[in-house]
Amino acid sequence: MAVLTPTMAFVGLAQTEYLAGVFHAPVPGLIVHPHGAAFSCWILGIAGFLLACRMVVLGLLAATDPLVREAGPAGRDATSFYIIPLTDMLA
Repeated sequence: MAVLTPTMAFVGLAQTEYLAGVFHAPVPGLIVHPHGAAFSCWILGIAGFLLACRMVVLGLLAATDPLVREAGPAGRDATSFYIIPLTDMLA
């Protein structure tokens, strides 16, 4: 699991986060980088608790960033889409 989890995260996020420059994928906002770094490091054992606290704050900031910039997903209103990441964090 210690190898599989980061491998799956890398494969899933390679085009939009880790290798964004290679694929020329647009990064929505600067908060995405610290948010992604914290979520990538959550498997570090004891540091996980501190990272979990940061992940809540960074998750809220990352969810609020597109709302502030009025840049929701294609075809969706940013205000109505905002509930999705908030309920996801609550779950």
